[in-house]
Amino acid sequence: MRRDGYCTVRSTATAVAVAMLAFGASAAPVYRLVDADGRVTFTDMPGPGAERFLPDTPNTYRARQPQSRPPEPAPVQRDAFTGYRGVAIAWPKAEAVRANDGRIRIVAATEPSLQSGHRAVVLLDGQAAQRSEGLTFELAELDRGRHELSVRIVDGDGQVLAQSRPKIIHLLRASRRAALK
Repeated sequence: MRRDGYCTVRSTATAVAVAMLAFGASAAPVYRLVDADGRVTFTDMPGPGAERFLPDTPNTYRARQPQSRPPEPAPVQRDAFTGYRGVAIAWPKAEAVRANDGRIRIVAATEPSLQSGHRAVVLLDGQAAQRSEGLTFELAELDRGRHELSVRIVDGDGQVLAQSRPKIIHLLRASRRAALK
């Protein structure tokens, strides 16, 4: 216990001595000497021809103001929706489509892109066959023969906003009779 007290006193004394040296060094007088060649030297040791130097103003430093960030660009405002300029069936391309299982894929395209809240409806032979939030459809169990396809864009209330021109396809399927021969 005594030793711990001794160490604490010794550490405190050392800290006080270091603080006094630091304070004494900062408070020491400064002398200015000019030699025969006109070179100026500043020192804390007085010598022949040395003058005590007292600066007119203390040394100060003024930090630069931090650079402000450039303003954030204004969010790009999309033009108000004014309607669809075009709706088309992009796939299938050909009039004749072979699909022995009776499945066909239909891909539509719109200009501008399909807007939020709008739906696409594919019409098969004039009747709504499938609704989608996208522009891709897959119809199944279609009979072979001639079919008319079109795509309609509707809003949330079912109001028709645009419709593609009809596309005629001929669905080709293997015949059961041909398989029996």
